[in-house]
Amino acid sequence: MIYGLDPNARSRITAVFITSGFLGASLGSATASAAYKIAGWKGVCLVGGALPLLLLLSWAYRRLRASAQLPI
Repeated sequence: MIYGLDPNARSRITAVFITSGFLGASLGSATASAAYKIAGWKGVCLVGGALPLLLLLSWAYRRLRASAQLPI
């Protein structure tokens, strides 16, 4: 699906994808380490549950806002 965007940019698309995954894993590791130092495993679990919930709420808000702008 991603490669359907531009056949000439496959290596760049792959590089952005891999780099994004690496940065996300690095930030997640740093965040989990800080949460563990502050609140132990309970903090790690709270952070691990809160971040996906925030992303879900952000996605739902943008989707509802976009659908509200569609003409009837």
